[in-house]
Amino acid sequence: MVFDVIISNPPYVKSGAIDLLPRFVRDFVPFIAINGGEDGLFFHRAIMSGARDFLRLGGSLFIECEDDQDKELESIAIKFSWEIKDKFPNRHGKIRGFRLT
Repeated sequence: MVFDVIISNPPYVKSGAIDLLPRFVRDFVPFIAINGGEDGLFFHRAIMSGARDFLRLGGSLFIECEDDQDKELESIAIKFSWEIKDKFPNRHGKIRGFRLT
């Protein structure tokens, strides 16, 4: 099965930062839903390494990240030969999402 668009909001909190999250997140959001591994980008790498197998030619991958992970996510995208088409900032101007092709 192939898709025109894949949208992902993977877990992106660094394992070591989970205890620093507000209690309403830490105590009520399942650990598996927020734990992004040591650098918070474990799932981003996995998604970018295989998503192209599920995209039609010309399709787009939209992916979210923490606001301090944008530069590293750009590097990962380049490593997996993704072209960065758009960057999406939050209301504070920090990059929180990408559209990749």
